[in-house]
Amino acid sequence: MHTDLLQVVKERRSVREFTNEPVSQIDIMNILEAGCWAPSVRNNQPWKFVVISDPGMRAILSEHSIYSTIISQCPVVIAVYLEDDKGTSSAMGNQAIGAAIQNMLLVAEDIGLGGVWLGDIQDCRDKINIELGIAEKYNLAAMLAIGYPAHRNQKSHRKHVNDFILKNIGG
Repeated sequence: MHTDLLQVVKERRSVREFTNEPVSQIDIMNILEAGCWAPSVRNNQPWKFVVISDPGMRAILSEHSIYSTIISQCPVVIAVYLEDDKGTSSAMGNQAIGAAIQNMLLVAEDIGLGGVWLGDIQDCRDKINIELGIAEKYNLAAMLAIGYPAHRNQKSHRKHVNDFILKNIGG
């Protein structure tokens, strides 16, 4: 295992406060590409993305969400959609979307950006789709707020890995 990757995983934190510095299109494309390389059942790649860097649209979207401050103040919001007609169960589709989001957040961390997974948006999904002009066959799964962190003082801890192992059969 590359210890650098494990270090990125361990250092990544949810960033909710950002500077005003814009995020380059190259960085956005690298983040999206990381999402596209996530695993998915039968490699069906059920994700779609809407990139919102326009401050006016972010302000409109913020009015429909409990994350209004984060959405209005970050430089980029990426709406992550599950394409419902890809022939997967919702569980498998959600797993693929989660993997894509994790890849995206890890790449954001690795290139010096910060981000937060805004997953509790179910109550405003329809309103956001209307504002963005997105067809019903796309199910808004989450939004990611991305930008340069205003600070890096987020704290976290994890229990030891042994606390999570129910059994180790054969090891």
